[in-house]
This record gives sequence, C-alpha cells and structure tokens, in this order.
Amino acid sequence: MMTKERIGFSPDHWDRTIAPMMARIDTRVGNLLRAPIWSHDGGLQDNSRERWFQHGKDEAAISALYYIHYPNDLPKDVKLEDILFGYAVHDIGKSEVSPDPTIWHRKRTDLTAPELAALQNHVTTAVTLLKRYEYISGETLPNVMYEIVTRHHEKLDGTGNPNHLIGDMLSPVVRLAAVIDQVVSRCEPRSYHDRSFTLKEAMEEVAKGSGTAYDPEVITKVRNLFMNDVHLQIPTLTWLGSWK
Repeated sequence: MMTKERIGFSPDHWDRTIAPMMARIDTRVGNLLRAPIWSHDGGLQDNSRERWFQHGKDEAAISALYYIHYPNDLPKDVKLEDILFGYAVHDIGKSEVSPDPTIWHRKRTDLTAPELAALQNHVTTAVTLLKRYEYISGETLPNVMYEIVTRHHEKLDGTGNPNHLIGDMLSPVVRLAAVIDQVVSRCEPRSYHDRSFTLKEAMEEVAKGSGTAYDPEVITKVRNLFMNDVHLQIPTLTWLGSWK
C-alpha cells in the first residue's frame, strides 16, 4: 500500500497566483468560442463546446495544483499559464463531432460511423480549429498548448494515439496531461462509457499502466494529491468527490 505524503494547501496562494491565470484563460477561451472557426452553429450557447471547455478547465486546475506542490516539475522555459491554457482547449475537437449537442447523451454503440470516426479524430480536428483561429485572429498560440492538444492520448509504450509516440518523445508536461486526462475522464458521467468511477477507482485503474503506458513518478504524485483531497479546496473540482 502506498504511503500518503502529507501535502499542505494555501488558498491564499491559489487566489493570488492561480485564480488570475484561470481568469485570463477564461477570456482566451471566450475569444475562441466567439471566433468564426466552427463547422456547426451555436456560438456561446452550444452546450457541447461549453462542456469540453469546462472539462479542460477542470484538468487545468488539477495541473495547477500539481505544479504548486511539485514546482521542480514545471519546465524552466514554459509558462504555467500556457500549460493551463493547453488543458483548457485540449478536447475542443470533440465539440465538432456532431451539430447535435445531445450526442453526449447517447452510448458509443449508438453513434453513427461518421460520428464515431469524428470522435476518434478529435485531436486532428482540434489542431485544425486552433490553426484556423490563429489565422483569423493573428495570435500565435503557445507551442506547449499544441503539445498537450496533440499528445494527451499518447502512451509511453507506443500504444496511444494518434501517432504512437514512445518514451522520450513524450515530455514531462505531456506525461502529466495523459494521467490527469485519463483519471478525470473515468470520473465524468458520460453515456458512452460503461460506467463512471469514483476518484479512487479511477486513479487505481489508471495506475495499472504505471511504468508501461504512464510515467510511474507522475502516477505516484498525482495519486498523492488526490489521497490528500487537495482538490476539494477548489470549488470547481469538488464534483470529483473525496478519495475516501
């Protein structure tokens, strides 16, 4: 059984440092939502887009907690805010799967062949949307954002998608993104999943891939964050529930 390393949490530090970053990311996300880059109409009222941005911002908040407690893991040449922005937009390709926002209430077996293909290709779609936004806005988006968007489904052993990258081809930032995304996705109530996991169940399920699919050090540190229920200090993350 893993020994729990005690972790402290300072709400004041979050309020002073992370909350302003998240507010700026909300603004950047809003700019994306309003930009004429989407295939389907809906704008700010499109529940599918709002859903996936919120999914991304939840993962961004977990990533922020991780780097607060393990600051030496933050790359020296990368801004934390750019990493958090990468999380916020990493799954926007899923909002283009179908013009029908109720698609996420259907089981995977009920998706049409084109819808399933679009779901599986959401990484490529996300890049297309972001490049379209860069062209229209004139803004250059950070490289680390594209790294998270394109590689969050890759695994150390090459069994991930879409490019089957292995080992050192995956940066520490991507290794963290892969673990956080897998844990959060298992906890979310999605109709195309067989079931939703508790936080502990989700973490332990992902941890089965430690050393093969996922970085064992990242697994240990992420698990430790959740074991200490640090995430419960962030209102937007309380839906994950307690580790206990």
